[in-house]
Formats: sequence, structure tokens, C-alpha cells
Amino acid sequence: SNTRLLLPLIESIGALEALDEILAIDGISGVFIGCTDLAEVLGHPLDYLHPQVLVAVERACKLAHARGKIVLANTGYAFPSIDGQVAHAKALKQCGVNMLMLQTAEFNLYVIAKTISDAVRAE
Repeated sequence: SNTRLLLPLIESIGALEALDEILAIDGISGVFIGCTDLAEVLGHPLDYLHPQVLVAVERACKLAHARGKIVLANTGYAFPSIDGQVAHAKALKQCGVNMLMLQTAEFNLYVIAKTISDAVRAE
């Protein structure tokens, strides 16, 4: 079956303030939280694990789930390590995020190359 999800991107103060109205729009499946821009507009650039950022994500999840909608969030570019991405993914799951979008293949190739390079330099 063909399933299409309509997920408006939430990454501004205006979108956060209008979140419940956005979630009430007929036909949307949920919302997509853009973690990099969300952290930036909340005053915590690239600090996805800042309590204020996590509270905003958790609020979005609670509002979405109350309406039977899903929340997608991205792992972001702030963590140039697999461990950092895993920690962020776990935090998003604890907030109630249903789906994760991993960053680009190029970014993850960079993460792998940096991990190997750092390990070799350390010896």
C-alpha cells in the first residue's frame, strides 16, 4: 500500500507557539522537528540535549500524540561521533519521538572517517 505522511517542519518560535493549531489541520500525519534550527531559535545553538530544547520536543510529542499524530525528528549535525548520535536518539525517544531521520550519508561517512583518524592519531 502507498502511504504518504504529511509532516510540517517545526523549527521556529512561531511554529512552536502554533503547534496545537498545526496539529489540528486535517490531513497531516504529525510534525517533523528540525533539531538544529529548533535549538538555535531557543538560544542553544547545536545543544540538542539542553533541557529547554528537550522540553520543547517533549511538549510537541505530547500534543501530537494526544491528537493521534506522530513526531519525526532528526539526529542533527552536532554530534561528530556515533556515541553522540546514539545519545541524542535515545533522548528523542524518551521525549516521545516516533521516527528518527538520520543525517546524510556524507555526514555519517565523515563521522566514521573522523573516528578512525582520531583513533590512529591517539596512538
